[in-house]
Amino acid sequence: MKSTSIQIDDAVNRWRSGDFDSFAEMERETGVKRQTVQKRLAGSQPHAAAHAHEQKMPPAMEDMLVQWLIAEDRCGRAANYARTRVMAAEIMQFGGRHEELGELWHRNFIKRHPAISAMYSRKIDSKRISDCNADAINAFFEQYEAIIDHRQIEPENTWNMDESGQQLSETGREKVIAEAEGQNNAKKAEPPRAKWNTALECISADGEKIDPLMIFFG
Repeated sequence: MKSTSIQIDDAVNRWRSGDFDSFAEMERETGVKRQTVQKRLAGSQPHAAAHAHEQKMPPAMEDMLVQWLIAEDRCGRAANYARTRVMAAEIMQFGGRHEELGELWHRNFIKRHPAISAMYSRKIDSKRISDCNADAINAFFEQYEAIIDHRQIEPENTWNMDESGQQLSETGREKVIAEAEGQNNAKKAEPPRAKWNTALECISADGEKIDPLMIFFG
């Protein structure tokens, strides 16, 4: 199997750090071919870097687009391919570039940036997005820690309940480009009238759990 750029970079960095006594050991532990690492150590550039000058969208502009995609994803507005292309065109025009991106440009763009990935969006209640902010989260944990300290509550008596919904109406799932870490968690705000079945799960701070509770629509 061909090694990814992340695996190759990691193998090169670990070799330079002295983690391995031989290339054979490096290849065995990382799965990266010794010839690949040796070429990189001799000054060979990654394929994407070597051909960066051939890209219609320069690497610096692509980095701006990646940061925008990650920010949109974290705000619950994961961008589909069409929105991504519109933003890419705006970034290029702002930078004085007017070339048209190819029809399959997004495929190579995603391959060049391991921080993002293509995945199907997952709908989430719009109120859960609009009410999720740093002030509210910090206030919750301050109150939580104060109660734990005041009441001297032990981990076995600390329980967390979470809910998972199964939407019965149209899901509206679509392919989006989102942050690669935590894949399949790309969220988009859900209209408030959807019909759901719900599962409630509970687990304690020391790992004990109870059977889930199912709530069916209607």
